[in-house]
Amino acid sequence: MLKLPIILIKQNTKINFLKQRHIAYLISTVITIVTLICIFTKGFNLGIDFTGGVIMEISSSSLITATNMRSFLDQAGYHGAAIQYDEKDNLIVRLQTKNDNLYASEIEALKNSIATEFTNVEFRKIDYVGPKIGDELINKGIIAVVLALIAMMIYVAIRFNWVFGIGVVIALVHDIIAALGFYIFSRFEFNLTSIAAILTIIGYSVNDSVVIYDRIRENLKKHSKKSISELINLSINETLSRTIMTAATTLVVCIALVLFGGPALKGFGATLFFGTAFGTYSSIYISAPLLTLFYKSKEVKGL
Repeated sequence: MLKLPIILIKQNTKINFLKQRHIAYLISTVITIVTLICIFTKGFNLGIDFTGGVIMEISSSSLITATNMRSFLDQAGYHGAAIQYDEKDNLIVRLQTKNDNLYASEIEALKNSIATEFTNVEFRKIDYVGPKIGDELINKGIIAVVLALIAMMIYVAIRFNWVFGIGVVIALVHDIIAALGFYIFSRFEFNLTSIAAILTIIGYSVNDSVVIYDRIRENLKKHSKKSISELINLSINETLSRTIMTAATTLVVCIALVLFGGPALKGFGATLFFGTAFGTYSSIYISAPLLTLFYKSKEVKGL
């Protein structure tokens, strides 16, 4: 018979997390370096939010092949269009307009040409973003992420001290780079929703780290004779159940977004799933173990 409450993580665990910290540092360093290289070589699958242009979602009773659509667009002068299918076999077409000042009439003419070329065509969605707006959105997205990092560092520094703030920022930059790497290799479209996903990951990761940091601060006062490594291990083990349960419930929501959120939220949900799992890893193996680098600091001892 099932007994309640269900206990997934036993109390008084004594896992030596810090023993594997150097392996974790190596793994994280490799992920960071590979991602940074791929940012400049492979790049992102940027959405029109950042590149500017037109995105059309086209459905038809008869399947329109990507080859036929690309051939038609090339003849019409729209070279380099990105064409793919969504989960319902609707055609997603991304292209750059020829004249940004006359984009409305140009899009209307292109719609008529497509409707004439292919039978029973329905335009389910048409979005347009100008190139200047795309550049502005890129800048605003970068500013939003940087301000979030600064705000988190200040918050942790005030609540604890500057040592903890440095640990949090290093872990957050590490998490952001990993999330960017996920976008590069998964080829999910990188758009404004992606910025929202990254900001959400930042908030979740900080929350996870703060819980562990809070327990470390308590244990520094309660067990003054223990080494900093012993205190960090003790604190991670004491908060492990909470960390795992919080991550598990968040991951369930992310799975629901991927399965039932439709194409618009699939990339967002998948990134949150990856970011939540990776943020849990970094709070245990990166942000907390980094404090061992400052264990002789008066600021740490004086907490």
